[in-house]
Amino acid sequence: MAVANDKIAAAFAHSLPGEDQETWLRHELGDYTGPMRLLLTVAVSIDWRGRDGNLADQACDLALGDAIKRSDGESTLVVCRIDLQNGPSERMARRNGFHPLTDGPDEFDPDMRQWYVMADPDDD
Repeated sequence: MAVANDKIAAAFAHSLPGEDQETWLRHELGDYTGPMRLLLTVAVSIDWRGRDGNLADQACDLALGDAIKRSDGESTLVVCRIDLQNGPSERMARRNGFHPLTDGPDEFDPDMRQWYVMADPDDD
């Protein structure tokens, strides 16, 4: 997967609690060398589904649309952290084109969540 080095947009389903996780994420992206911009934080979790099962999907769509819109037409990388203990959230992520990035070290993944990544469709 090609990763643009100029403008990178990130939308997190769960915000990063510490600098070490951000450092780890940047390392895992490999060929990424540009500045990362945190555009929008959304909670795609069982808490968001509640009475309205479509709310998580709407939040994800909003995050993706906002991230891509703010990238000024340049390649965009969107990263979400999905709760894999919540089947609906994982299915929502896959429906939106997210794919596993990595499990991550145990110290960064204490609650068994996993990072997903999706590139801008225009980025081949």
